[in-house]
Amino acid sequence: DRQTRRMHQVELIDAPKLNGVLPVGIEDDPIYAEVRELQVYPNPASKILKLSAPNVLLENYQWTLVDQRGVNITNGVLNQDLRTPQEIDVTGMANGVYFLRISR
Repeated sequence: DRQTRRMHQVELIDAPKLNGVLPVGIEDDPIYAEVRELQVYPNPASKILKLSAPNVLLENYQWTLVDQRGVNITNGVLNQDLRTPQEIDVTGMANGVYFLRISR
């Protein structure tokens, strides 16, 4: 049993124009843009954590390992040339989940 419905009145109107600059994208964070190719391995790590990248970094960066509570566990300077992997000793750290923070 199908009912027929009719539209009796239709009016098309233009939407108001937007004021200001149209957003077309979001710029990359300069730090993220440079270190996005950073590789961190092995995961999980029990003795040595390695950091590598295919290109030489243009800026100086710091690295910090942070635990789940947000406590900084250890930190250091990130090598600018990571084509040869940089090694971080994690043998004394307790088992758990850690976050690697890269900053300038």
